[in-house]
Amino acid sequence: MLPYSKLRKDVVKFIGKPEILKTYVYLLINSKYKPEYYERGDFIVGRDQIVKSIDCLVKELGLSVARVRHALEYLETNGFILIDRSRKFNVITVLTEDTPQKPCCPFTIDL
Repeated sequence: MLPYSKLRKDVVKFIGKPEILKTYVYLLINSKYKPEYYERGDFIVGRDQIVKSIDCLVKELGLSVARVRHALEYLETNGFILIDRSRKFNVITVLTEDTPQKPCCPFTIDL
């Protein structure tokens, strides 16, 4: 397994949408490349996942809350990311070329 993720070919959809491109690239660069234990939530963050709150994304991206929410909504509805929401944080899975369709997420339970 390589220590990086491939950029999807359909990222050209973001041309003319700088906030969405900035958000996607930020998530791609900062997502984990190997599973790691997340101490604050007491679970394992998998490959291509990142744990962030909306407030943290606002500060780090330098965008407004509305623009960050819009970018995340756009990315989720168009199949670039999956978001598992919690009261304190979001577990965001960046769907890349080598990500399986159903990634291992800490909040999904199969019965």
